[in-house]
Amino acid sequence: MKKLLTLSAGVFLFLYGMPQTVTITLKDSVTYQEIVGFGAHGAMNPWWESNFYNSTFLDRIVDDLGLTVTRNEFYDYDMSYYNNKQKPFYIALKNKAAGSNEPIKFIHTVWSPQPQWKANNDVTQGTDPSKNYLLPQYYDDYANFCADYIATTLKNDCGIDLYAFSLQNEPAFNETYQSCKYTPQQYNDLLKVAGPIFRSKCPNVKLFGPEDMGSAATTGSWTNVIFNDPVSVNYLDVLAVHGYTDGVNASTGDAPGWTAMYNIAASKKKQLWMTETSGYSDSWTASPGAFDLGKAIYLALKYGKVSAWVWWQLGGAGSEYELMGNNDGSPTKRYYVSKNYYRYIRPGAVQIESSSPDNSVYVVAFKHSGNSSYSAVKPQVTVVLLNTSTSSKTVKLTGRNIPSTMQAYRTSATENCVSVGSVNTSGISLLGQTITTLVYQGTNKGPTVNTPADVVIVKNTAKTVSLTGVTAGQGETGTVTVTAEAMDKSLIPSVSVTGSAPNYTLSFTPATDKTGSTVIRVYVKDNGSDMLNMTVVSFNVKVIAQVNKAPTIDPIKNYTVGLNNKTTKHYIWFTGVTDGNDGTQNIYKPVLTLSNPSCLRLPYVNYTPNNSYGNIEFYPDKLGSTEVEVKVQDDGGTDLGGVDTKTIKFTITVVDNAPLLGIEGNIEEPMIIYPNPSGGIVTIELPGNYYKTITVMDVNGREWIKQQITTNVVEIDMSDMPNGMYFVVARGEKIIKGKVIIDR
Repeated sequence: MKKLLTLSAGVFLFLYGMPQTVTITLKDSVTYQEIVGFGAHGAMNPWWESNFYNSTFLDRIVDDLGLTVTRNEFYDYDMSYYNNKQKPFYIALKNKAAGSNEPIKFIHTVWSPQPQWKANNDVTQGTDPSKNYLLPQYYDDYANFCADYIATTLKNDCGIDLYAFSLQNEPAFNETYQSCKYTPQQYNDLLKVAGPIFRSKCPNVKLFGPEDMGSAATTGSWTNVIFNDPVSVNYLDVLAVHGYTDGVNASTGDAPGWTAMYNIAASKKKQLWMTETSGYSDSWTASPGAFDLGKAIYLALKYGKVSAWVWWQLGGAGSEYELMGNNDGSPTKRYYVSKNYYRYIRPGAVQIESSSPDNSVYVVAFKHSGNSSYSAVKPQVTVVLLNTSTSSKTVKLTGRNIPSTMQAYRTSATENCVSVGSVNTSGISLLGQTITTLVYQGTNKGPTVNTPADVVIVKNTAKTVSLTGVTAGQGETGTVTVTAEAMDKSLIPSVSVTGSAPNYTLSFTPATDKTGSTVIRVYVKDNGSDMLNMTVVSFNVKVIAQVNKAPTIDPIKNYTVGLNNKTTKHYIWFTGVTDGNDGTQNIYKPVLTLSNPSCLRLPYVNYTPNNSYGNIEFYPDKLGSTEVEVKVQDDGGTDLGGVDTKTIKFTITVVDNAPLLGIEGNIEEPMIIYPNPSGGIVTIELPGNYYKTITVMDVNGREWIKQQITTNVVEIDMSDMPNGMYFVVARGEKIIKGKVIIDR
């Protein structure tokens, strides 16, 4: 018995010491971003040098690396760069990609507008960086020049339909090289001018930007302006960031940071692109090194859900800023790390949900239906695995219709995206600190379906949505089945599907009196047996309580104020503020806009959110008049034609002498308050029985007392309130105001 126990313990210790298999779960019913492409800037050497391409180089970047995006500077200030250097390369690259039946997209970025349109008359920051900006009077000239180049010059010379254009590279920086600085508001103003011009002259070109540093805080400084402007938000098609900390040093980013940037983009249904990064050493384990580059791409894809990833210089001497070296397009370690993604995640691929229980094993996965006009793009499943541990790991894949074997390609300190043959998906060995790309290439193209537009409906309202373009796959025949479900079944309990290929109808009704938002997923399956037999699309459904009516605010009459009271604060009251509906919506602090701001000093709105009244305070400052616009906004939104803002206007005229406005000057009838100052109990006598409520608030608009009244003589106990001045407002058929001072 003792020997048996000893043997059992030995077996236990042996098994306990064996490496555990890591189970990777793939869930293709949950999908994320669609890939636009992977790429780099420039050619075999930088544009300021020479020797830009040869056939070996073109074969390598198209057929081996898998480059599908080429980003280049638009030298609008010196078209000789385009005519003598870029144009021949563009034509050669376009023809090479077409010959290989590979997709490729051309995108452009401006580093500086023409100098005569800038305040410093220079394409760099010049001698006075404070003047390194585009003059507003030339916004339209600049936009027209760029749009004409795209629509006419590039198209006629090269036969290229530009895919996307950026109005400015890294607009927050002054540089000794080509640069132009914009504040977020200036960039937004340019976008509002350029957007309509691009829509008119080159409507299929996407505008991407602002191409500043990739952090949530930096990105937010731009989107806080652009995304809150109802005009410009429609012209920025893609939110683009750079993978640097400061424009030079590489930033791999992290999961929370990329997630935050994705959420910013997704809030306005924009794609997120990473359009420039570099600075990774070719050493595998340097910091940052080639392996870190692999992690950076993973983080951007997985958590940022980027649709495009673009390196800085494609070729050159081979520094940390270039993917290819020796000035002849020789691959670097950075090239091979990139190939693990570029070559095997093709344009049109869609990320599917993937998870790893081991924090040292990273996974990101994609499916491509194969429905493409490019024969080189096949139906396939791609899984990229990074083992960040120094120890080997064994992993297995689980999920719906997982292929039993997949082709594996590995990059390590000693290997360069080498084929390691077919691997069994139930037991895949990942060497320590390696990147392994798994590829399953099928013959069955996935089903097709057009993604429905997002839907907004009023509660308790039935809705039907058309589902079009449903087939068994491009050029294929076969049966398809269509099902759909809402992710929040408490909001939308069920979705019915009727029809036949290629057109179906989805029908659903929200749960009684429920409001909120959810996602409806549509699953289209053909009669194939592998993982490629299902395509999933989704759309958002928002259920609102009502179509929002505009908020209200009573008109404000015009006022005259005097410079004789220049040092005294004036008050103008506003009333009648409601959400325009049932009173359940939030009302924001009203916003003031002055046509002539120099007339008034320190204008400010005192308002407690959701109150029905408030006041505008200011000091008269200069003779003249200003139109005052007061905009009230609620949070009811504009869905289904709703209105969430109300604007009124009035005029303030500043003259030499006029009575003081405010408690003394803005009174239609007298209000008697005594004792005043008071130690606590005050009596208020009102002129007549016109009034239903009386309110006491401080100078910041905070409401301290509000009570119903039935008589024109009222006693109010203010003994618990701090010393200071308070406003008293009586409302009913009329409104009158007064002030009381508490002084103990």
